[in-house]
Amino acid sequence: MSLVIYNTLKAKKEEFNSLNKNKVNMYVCGVTPYGPAHLGHARCYVTFDTIRRYLEYKGYKVKYIQNITDIDDKIIKQSQQENIPWKDLSEKYWQDYIVVMNKLNIKDMDCYSSVTSRYPRATEYIQEMQKIIQALIDKGFAYAVDGSVYFSVRKFNGYGQLSHRDFEGMRSGVRIKIEEAKKDPLDFVLWKKAKEGEPFWPSPWGPGRPGWHIECSTMSLKLLGETLDIHGGGADLIFPHHENEIAQSEAYTGKKFVNYWMHNGFVTINKEKMSKSLGNVFNLKDIFEKYQNLFKFYNESQIGQIVRLFLLSQHYRSPVDFFDDKLEQAKKNWKKICFTLEDVELDYHNAIEKGYDLDILRQDEIIDKIINEFEHAMDDDFNTARALAVVHKFINLINERIGIEEHLPWLKLAREKMIGLLDNILGLKYMVSGVLRDFDGIKIIKYKKDREQARKNKDWPESDRIRSELEKMGFVVEDTPQGTRLRRKR
Repeated sequence: MSLVIYNTLKAKKEEFNSLNKNKVNMYVCGVTPYGPAHLGHARCYVTFDTIRRYLEYKGYKVKYIQNITDIDDKIIKQSQQENIPWKDLSEKYWQDYIVVMNKLNIKDMDCYSSVTSRYPRATEYIQEMQKIIQALIDKGFAYAVDGSVYFSVRKFNGYGQLSHRDFEGMRSGVRIKIEEAKKDPLDFVLWKKAKEGEPFWPSPWGPGRPGWHIECSTMSLKLLGETLDIHGGGADLIFPHHENEIAQSEAYTGKKFVNYWMHNGFVTINKEKMSKSLGNVFNLKDIFEKYQNLFKFYNESQIGQIVRLFLLSQHYRSPVDFFDDKLEQAKKNWKKICFTLEDVELDYHNAIEKGYDLDILRQDEIIDKIINEFEHAMDDDFNTARALAVVHKFINLINERIGIEEHLPWLKLAREKMIGLLDNILGLKYMVSGVLRDFDGIKIIKYKKDREQARKNKDWPESDRIRSELEKMGFVVEDTPQGTRLRRKR
């Protein structure tokens, strides 16, 4: 099966074909850092990080750009409320964002910025924005009024194509603010005249700052080219943000702006859409702290993997409902995956101790079939929910064979393939538990050998003492004809 993607522009799935063979240019609207990163951010950026990973798995060289909107009305307003300079406020919340994205195992971007970040900032592209705005004026698509510049929506024939709206539908509820001098209520701002006390940059139209929409068009055109393979973001950006991006970009270049538009679904809280107006926004930092205390599971980094697994449990275009029980289930699923992989690792130690040759299986029909099922799910518009069902099926097959010596080569290959699917594609970074990490398996194996020797000597008190130590470390101790076998407590 070839890769198919749901294209918002066409409102249907389409076979994916990149502009350049084996290369993909991909732009995703980035964060406006005026408050803590929240679960909605996580949904978007986990989604597109996973899409990027799978494209790379398929052999594409992906250039992935995600911007920082570091000047915006919201940033200015919040800086006034917190009584700190807008640059300091933006940087404060940007650092918060980076910390939580790292915990979610989000890969870095592909653009070196002048501020030691791989995320391009809007304020670094002011001159380029002004160049595009002037070109739009020259072409008759934009007009300047009293220090501001507006895009004339009715001059662009394709307006409404992405959101599938007509002009009358767009006019509903649109009002002109008193200080605005737009010729049409649908027109949108490209350059904003500076108000007293606000940050500004000089321009041919007077001091001001760029509008939100022109920022993304400028950075994507500058860094990726006139036509993009993929442009993504949350479903809330379809209108007006992405609709406006299409209009100004295509009016400027005369070329198609994006071939595949992709949008992730909303996060809901107990079936209600998450929004700041409803007061039900969950900050990621708070989530990590809360569940670190509740779960007591491995270490802080693992909470990020649990949250990521939870977000991937639904197809990216579907709403994902957040509440404690859902995250608890994600924790159980992740715990089962990690403990299964650890059980295989414990069998390795036992096999190595016995001199068993594990490097004799390079391929297996059952494993190949599982991987094909996984790829088939991902090829169908990146269906991570179905892909995870395949992962759980794979885990159950591994569990059935753990502890059976003749299956050790198969288990070794299965473990390698499983970790590859989890880490390389789904971005779920498997890390061994505290027991295996702290003792590197050596102390555990020594305990096991000492217990087997004690049983051989019929030193039952010593055998029971070692069993007790192993159980304290989180293991179930099984006595088999082949000797002592350890498994993680589930």
